[in-house]
Amino acid sequence: MKRWKVTVALVVVFISGILTGSVLTGLYIKQGMAKVINGGPPAVKNVIVKRLDEKLNLTKQQRTEIERIVGQTQVEILKLRQKNQPEIERIIDDGITKMKTNLTPEQQKTLEAMYKNVKDKWHIKD
Repeated sequence: MKRWKVTVALVVVFISGILTGSVLTGLYIKQGMAKVINGGPPAVKNVIVKRLDEKLNLTKQQRTEIERIVGQTQVEILKLRQKNQPEIERIIDDGITKMKTNLTPEQQKTLEAMYKNVKDKWHIKD
């Protein structure tokens, strides 16, 4: 009987360790992603350059040039996004309008509030 209790205790400790490790890893990853998202383009550039440096073992000169290229690429992508933003917003607005036809008035209000929060967060003007 004692052997059974020891085995159960070990299994419980093992499973608790797995669960704790999983939760802590998830929180660590979520926090890291939040730093990048909230840090904006400079944080994204740093992550990209760091990963390239680690994988490619860049020299100092290569790293400097890669940072410049990544920065230029970000600017070009931003210009493309700004150019296409009105069309993207029109498509999203159309989708929201179509969704509303399948929702109750209360659900429609909730959807509108959700969409407003997204627009406010991303500084999208009506």
